[in-house]
Amino acid sequence: MRFLDTNVFLRHLVADLPTQSPHATGLMIAIEQGEEQVQTSQVVVLEAVFTLQKFYRLPLVEVRDKLLPLIQLPGIRLEQKDLFEPVFDLAIEQNIDFQDAFNVVIMRSLQLSEIYSWDRHFDRIDGITRIEPGADASGESESPTNR
Repeated sequence: MRFLDTNVFLRHLVADLPTQSPHATGLMIAIEQGEEQVQTSQVVVLEAVFTLQKFYRLPLVEVRDKLLPLIQLPGIRLEQKDLFEPVFDLAIEQNIDFQDAFNVVIMRSLQLSEIYSWDRHFDRIDGITRIEPGADASGESESPTNR
């Protein structure tokens, strides 16, 4: 078994390099047909999502529609593969960054409901309570001016 890197996903999905993209697509077909099995990681998927959104300027809905069927292939081994569909759904529904949606889905799987963060978009997520570091129980900051 071999490890599958981000650039193979990207070359297949965007078909932007004529010397590499056909080979990436050929490998994806072999994986889909069960002729090849590969291991990849959550970091690879996160990097692919980020690159497709930021560099290629694809909307997250399109990224989901292109990438999710690939990572769900039986020939692609990926830890916690089942989390990615709810992550995409949450990120799209709540209009939050993919990586923050991933953290929320992991929190839920661990039955955690509180997060230390200054990112206010967590306030929109049902069942999640955001706590700013340095805030006391009332939510007021413990900065020198508030002591």
